[in-house]
Amino acid sequence: MSGARQRKRGHLPPFVPLIRTTLASPAWKQLSFGARCLYVALRSYLRVDNLNNGKVFRSYRDAAADLGTKSMSSIHRWFRELEHYGFIVMTTGAQRASWPIRYKQLI
Repeated sequence: MSGARQRKRGHLPPFVPLIRTTLASPAWKQLSFGARCLYVALRSYLRVDNLNNGKVFRSYRDAAADLGTKSMSSIHRWFRELEHYGFIVMTTGAQRASWPIRYKQLI
């Protein structure tokens, strides 16, 4: 039998869930494409079974590596944009330069 037929029923391959009402909201349409890509990258670290309770810990460097950019100012701007439109909330700021800033996804 092929691998597709042996797959368990109800088991999906890894994916990033995006809610249709979020994609249709006016706030999503106002986001820049970089901020949208950052949201999808952050959402990919959010567990579907909600065991991490919406908390995602990504540093600017890790987020830049996820998106394939080296511009920290763009990453900073996109994080602020997502925070401004209410997609994420900063839970703790960076106490040291090497510690990541912690965000919680709301939507």
